[in-house]
Amino acid sequence: MRNEKLRMYLGMATAVIVMAGFGCVQMVLAEDTQPDYTSKAPRFKFANTLEEQESQLKNNWLLKRFRESRKKKAEDPHRPIYHYYNPEGRLGDLNGLCFWQGLWHLFYQSDPLEDPRAHWGHAVSEDLIHWRDLPHAIYPGPEKASFSGSTLVEKDRVIALYHGVEAGTMVAVSSDPLCSTGKRSRGRRSFLFRNLGILRCPIKSMTGVSGKKMVCTML
Repeated sequence: MRNEKLRMYLGMATAVIVMAGFGCVQMVLAEDTQPDYTSKAPRFKFANTLEEQESQLKNNWLLKRFRESRKKKAEDPHRPIYHYYNPEGRLGDLNGLCFWQGLWHLFYQSDPLEDPRAHWGHAVSEDLIHWRDLPHAIYPGPEKASFSGSTLVEKDRVIALYHGVEAGTMVAVSSDPLCSTGKRSRGRRSFLFRNLGILRCPIKSMTGVSGKKMVCTML
């Protein structure tokens, strides 16, 4: 009787192990078959100080292309004179206007020529009238597209919250003068919004020129 029970328990344990192993295989396969939504738009790495960033931007080939595009658009009698308009591609709704380290930062829905999905375009101004283009701030990945959102400015960082298509609520964080640095991180952590409580963030992938990017769910 004992031997029969022992064989029964061993069989059940083996079945559980096999099922668990099969589940792991399924999980790995599911992760491997996830679409790659990494943006094909050009990205750039920038330093962390304003002086170095400005020096890098002087010879940035994408900004040169933006300037050439603006020269052509200047001949259009229907272009806005006072209101901001984007240098190229489609202009969607404006996102996350904020004041950070002496400059107004304007983000907007932008479809780059190299990848016509929703990105966050970026421009800065000292007076809200004269705007200077910067490279894109937020790029898709892991989300399919980076839709509209808002920004929150704290003492040492700018936080952007927006909807990531097929990924949920996304959070991008930057602390450099022009919101132009990028970092990558993986794992699971709690993300503190000072005076606003805590978001628990399962970080699927961190990409983008704007800094850390997290997939978050509100507690």
